[in-house]
Amino acid sequence: LFSSEALVYGGHAYAVLQVGEDEVRSMLLLPGGLLAVAAGEGSLQLFSEEALHKGGKASAVLSTGEDVTELVLLPGKGLAAATSDRYIYIFTPSAYSEANLPYATLPVSGRAMCICVLPTGSVAVGTWNDRVRVFDATTIAAGSGPYWSLHTSGEVLSLLPLPNGSLAAGTMTEVIDIFFEDTVTRGGTAQGQLAASSWIADMVLLPGGDLAALAGQIQVDL
Repeated sequence: LFSSEALVYGGHAYAVLQVGEDEVRSMLLLPGGLLAVAAGEGSLQLFSEEALHKGGKASAVLSTGEDVTELVLLPGKGLAAATSDRYIYIFTPSAYSEANLPYATLPVSGRAMCICVLPTGSVAVGTWNDRVRVFDATTIAAGSGPYWSLHTSGEVLSLLPLPNGSLAAGTMTEVIDIFFEDTVTRGGTAQGQLAASSWIADMVLLPGGDLAALAGQIQVDL
């Protein structure tokens, strides 16, 4: 943990959170000041606001069965975790304090590599078998229900909702697939593609609407 002063002037961490020996895959700040950390071992570790000031161990653990690849905060302040066992796990806010089991598990068609919330409240999950599975907000709230698939050019490593309602999917095949809004809401194949220099590990939107893609964790394509 680094202070705001250290971000300006540099310096050492003021505290350390103890997460074990596994690598940290994802972190997410939750309502109420909690920090959720996915660090292998099939669980999410929750650190209290006090731990974020002083360091220390997790105050609670949420079980996911398998390693978490990415976390996302849901519109209702719940938490969805994409995992390596072909499921996403959904936790309600009450689980943060009571360390309950997930409210629901939803199946995806392959190892879930990334996850994002769309402007409609739907949740998109990128998988290792060349598709994005989309669950609408009703399915997320109920813990079961219909879903549809977006077919990609390769294994999906990253997802980015675009301002016009489209969805960008970064793949292992040096291609970013672009799905227009009508396809995102019903399923189908990409309407556009962007060529990159390597596989797409992450993407962000820049001021002005340009897209930056982390290509192969070596360089950024603009």
